[in-house]
Amino acid sequence: YYNNSYLAAGFDGAFVLEPAGLGRTRLLARTRAAWADTTTSRLARGLLLSPAHLIMERGMLRGIRKRAEGAAG
Repeated sequence: YYNNSYLAAGFDGAFVLEPAGLGRTRLLARTRAAWADTTTSRLARGLLLSPAHLIMERGMLRGIRKRAEGAAG
């Protein structure tokens, strides 16, 4: 946790596997953050951090999917 931060007070995440039908599994990436309620935090989160996190997380999940489907085929 980032104490006395202008941006985030805490952050955590998890990978979750859920059944998705016969012989299928869905991988979910769940994240949670407690952001500081400051103008700087709101601007940084909206303009920089959220879009960057989305791009990185999607790339990571696509890489996992590619490797998992390659191993299963």
